[in-house]
Parts: sequence; structure tokens; C-alpha cells
Amino acid sequence: MENLGSSSSPLKDVFYALKVNGILKCKVDDAVFKDIASRLKATVHDASTLLDVYYSVGSLALIKDQASNVDVLLTDANGVFHSIKALNQSDGRWRYSSDNPDSSTYAAGLALEALGGVISFASSEIDQNKVSIVKNGIVKLFDSIEKYDDGAFYFDEKSVRGSEHQGSLSTTSSVVRGVAAFAAVTSGKINLPGDVIQGLAKFFLGIGIPGDAKDFFNQLKVKVNTVLGSDAPPLTVKLVRAFSTGAKNSAIIESKELQYDQESGLHFLDTLLENVDVGTYVFVLEIVLHDSESDKVYATGGQIHVPIYVTGVIKVGSAEIAVLVPTLRLTYGRIIVRNL
Repeated sequence: MENLGSSSSPLKDVFYALKVNGILKCKVDDAVFKDIASRLKATVHDASTLLDVYYSVGSLALIKDQASNVDVLLTDANGVFHSIKALNQSDGRWRYSSDNPDSSTYAAGLALEALGGVISFASSEIDQNKVSIVKNGIVKLFDSIEKYDDGAFYFDEKSVRGSEHQGSLSTTSSVVRGVAAFAAVTSGKINLPGDVIQGLAKFFLGIGIPGDAKDFFNQLKVKVNTVLGSDAPPLTVKLVRAFSTGAKNSAIIESKELQYDQESGLHFLDTLLENVDVGTYVFVLEIVLHDSESDKVYATGGQIHVPIYVTGVIKVGSAEIAVLVPTLRLTYGRIIVRNL
């Protein structure tokens, strides 16, 4: 925690030291927090670069969380807001400083996050005309969003002089954090298409997941084989019923056939049910053999109860506004056909 006690520590070091302290919960005297806050507020008003403002405002937010009695209000929040907004470009991207003509998508996320902090620390109301201009800039920024073939949307970054190159994951994360922070402290809505927001969710949900986005959303997959591992005869896997463990007498679905993918040999649930929410469910599955003669050779074992855990969902509230919840995951089911 040496960076917190030193008046010469770079703003970036102070920011990350406060982040670490928020996790470790080290005891820091309020006098130290007050001294840091005083220096940060002075820096915000005199900052010449976007990063200086970002780290200063971000550090003030961290101090507010760790020492609620420390004054973090900005006396000239409108002036700080204007100085940040002055770096905004016509395409919705932002410059890192007035001396650098290159605009950046990653910087746009930092700027929006900083503006959200400035609004929350303002001692008087921010000029709503300026807020509206920033909202329009966000809409323009989303005009540059890119799309994968599977429907996932993401932001990419071009090379910007004097700054480290950012990949699509860090750039997209920066924009989403910035928009979320700005929207959280402003009234009204930001007109972003719901399909774009859902596409962003697909992008994040697909990070590190084998296969494509469709594979991830269709995580209820059933592999059918014999106990010796050989291929099963032609059959259909039916979802007899599914219910929440907290409401066993109320089925969320009844009598639905799983789709079969010949290439992978998997049976899968082709759509996510609208009435499935976060929680624990039981899916009751059974096998129906296509050939009646197969009944004389194979025993399917009756109905199989498979526990399904849903830890998150994506919900699009309307055509313009959507809410993201980070993850969706369904456990894999496996049914074994016993060879007599």
C-alpha cells in the first residue's frame, strides 16, 4: 500500500492500489484517504489527458466505497465534464488528449466511464444539453460496431499513436463498461437496438467456449450410445417434462422432441424457453426407438431425470433497451442405451 501514502505515486498506481485495497480490506487511516482525495480533485480540474481524468475519477469512486465519510464531490463538475467532452469526435470515438489527433474506440469507453463518475460526484446538476450530446455520441459509436457470422457483435480498435493496442475483447469491454456507467447516472434512455445488445452478450458468452455461439446457447445436449460405446439405433430423445425443483407440480415444458444433429450425433434442445429463469431444474427425458424390432434388442431404461443448472439468462426488454446478465450454462445430459 506504499502507493497510497506517497504523494509522488503516478495516478495509475494509485488507482490500482485502491482497487487492490478494496479486495484486501487493509486498514487505511481516513487522513490518508482525505489527502489522496484532495490531490485527485485538484488533478481532475487541471488534467490534460483523458487517462489522467479516468484514473483520478476512478480513484475517487474507490475512495468513496472504502471511506464513505471522505468528501469526493467536485466543485466544478460541469467544467470537468466539458473538458472530457471536448475530446469527443463526430463518429462517437474519443481522443486521449487534445495533442493527439487519433480517435479511439477503447478511449470512448474510458471517457464514458469517467463522465459517469463526474456526474455522480457533481455538487450541482450537470448541463443536460451536454448529457444529451454525449448520448447521441454513444449512438454514433455503435454505428461502427462489427459483427461475426454467428450474430455476435463486438468493437475493434485501430492503431492509435502513443497508446498500447487493444484487442476486440478489451475494446468491447471498455465500451460496455462506459455505457453502463454513464447510463446508470443519467435519466432517460439511450436508443440502442436490442439485437445489438444481445449480440454483445453472445460475444462475451462465447469467450473461451468451444464451438460457436449456437453451441453455447444450446447447452442441453444428449449423447446416446450403448454401454459398450457403440452407436445406438435410430431413435428420438423426448423431453417428457421439465420443472423447477422448487415447484415440482408445475411443468415449464411438456412433451418436446430434441433436435438431432447427424454430423455430431447429438440430440439438443433447439431453443431456450422464455419462462426459464435462474435456478435448478429437472428435465425428464426418455428414448423412443424408431424401429419396433429394436425393442427386442435394446432396453432404454425408462425415463431419466437430469438436473439442469441455469446460472444466468439474457433478456431483451424491448426493441431499444436490453439488459445483460453475464452467463448462461446448462449441464450436459447423457443417456445410455443398454444393449441386451
